[in-house]
Amino acid sequence: MISQGINANVVRLAMSVHGNERYGLVSLLIQQAKKNKFVSYFGNGDNYWNAVNVNDVADLFISALNYTQSPKHSLHVFNAVAEGKLPTKKIAETISNKLNLPLKQQPSLEFHNNEINQIFMVDKSFAGNFPVSNELTKSKLNWHPKGTGLLENLKISL
Repeated sequence: MISQGINANVVRLAMSVHGNERYGLVSLLIQQAKKNKFVSYFGNGDNYWNAVNVNDVADLFISALNYTQSPKHSLHVFNAVAEGKLPTKKIAETISNKLNLPLKQQPSLEFHNNEINQIFMVDKSFAGNFPVSNELTKSKLNWHPKGTGLLENLKISL
């Protein structure tokens, strides 16, 4: 593609891009918890969610743009992820504590082909397992996230 004059890379954003009192998809989970009057997690809550601070995303986009200006770069998908393996139970516990709502364990969900559309429902998406690595992003772009983590951000501003 580079030989054809296409000079691009992809930056894949985390499930939760948070900062400035916003929490990405976790904001929808917070709204759902307020509506239900409890905070849910699924199974043992040991499935993973991923997150990144909005300021780190801005730095990453600048780094990725600079990388594409290099004459010897190759095409990559860069993961904008600072926390690639946040257990969902820890997120749910933090929300539960901050909102003073009870924590409720839900049965694990197994998504089969005929139910795959359910993973796109806010309350069901938290049952998914979404671990992500940022090793390629860090090594190719010398990117090192410095922003506040999701749990700390929730504790501070929720």
